[in-house]
Amino acid sequence: MAKQAVEHVRRLRGGAQSHLLRCDDGYYYVVKFKNNPQGVRILANEMLAGKLARTLGLPVPEPEVVEVSEWLVEHTPEMYFQLGAERIRCASGFQFGSRFPCDPLRTPVYDFLPDALLPAVANRDSFLGILVFDKWTCNCDSRQSVFHRASEINSYGYVASMIDQGFCFNANEWNFPDSPLRGLYSRLSVYEKVVGLDSFEPFLSRLEHLTEDFLEEAAASVPPEWYEGKTEELRALIASLDERRTKVARLIRACRQSARKNLIPDGPCPLFCDVGESDCYCVLDSRFCAFKNLCSHFHQPNQLLDSINRFFQRFNMDLFHCTLPFGSGGQIRRSRASTAAFTLSGIACMYVLTVRFGEACRS
Repeated sequence: MAKQAVEHVRRLRGGAQSHLLRCDDGYYYVVKFKNNPQGVRILANEMLAGKLARTLGLPVPEPEVVEVSEWLVEHTPEMYFQLGAERIRCASGFQFGSRFPCDPLRTPVYDFLPDALLPAVANRDSFLGILVFDKWTCNCDSRQSVFHRASEINSYGYVASMIDQGFCFNANEWNFPDSPLRGLYSRLSVYEKVVGLDSFEPFLSRLEHLTEDFLEEAAASVPPEWYEGKTEELRALIASLDERRTKVARLIRACRQSARKNLIPDGPCPLFCDVGESDCYCVLDSRFCAFKNLCSHFHQPNQLLDSINRFFQRFNMDLFHCTLPFGSGGQIRRSRASTAAFTLSGIACMYVLTVRFGEACRS
């Protein structure tokens, strides 16, 4: 049964230009409208993905159908979409609603926490589960989450909620163009305790034990108008999801083995990989380029990395300690890298510095 929207609270940021509404059950919902700028299938994706994610035990807000009356739209000037210089009124009828994780008028909600506060997140392991889910559904958007303090958690603790599933199944396309780095949360420290695929349990096992009947049941909860009544395409989507359940472990391995950025490497840091004392690798112009035998010019393999870090410190560039999963033999190894190294200018400086070090050592 659809929830009835009774009050408009405010407009929200984002590509779908959602609105925060209060419904007749007393809860607040982030509502995406059928005529949102991203397309009507975004609503179908949100409903289907929300149902599936909650079945895996992930902290995804309760997905609901929210009925918005014509009267509420007509009497609320703020209910519109901004498309360039044009304003378009929100549609009435059945819309998608994601229940707000707390009372937005009383409890602060944050869309970002620094690394220093992430250990205070009570359900931090859910970031591993949502990676499993995003790989399965081919979420083509960056992973979004919000944090709030729950009453049952101590005053210093936070709870994470995984939001915005609209670009699962490749948004309106309903296909699966897998890419190794999709699904990763931007703060890599949430993966610091990962030592292998076992760290992604019980989510991998729950996914593999889902039945096609349950997938069809979840699909039946999506109003046909949200996918333009194209039932055959929905059935094909469900069949693809059923087939992909056993492929997620391989997709997670591919994430580690990505040659583009190597953000979850077998080695010590996202930029350099110690595959041997004589090898040092660097990401240059989105390509994984090898500088073979460079470290052999130094008495200690870490000398090059330390020198580069000191170079960036001279320009007050931010350095961080990066803990990365999948260490060989179950070990988690640590190293340092510069966030500036992920910019083209930073990489170019490192390349020049590397070449000069090599020339100096050979002379």
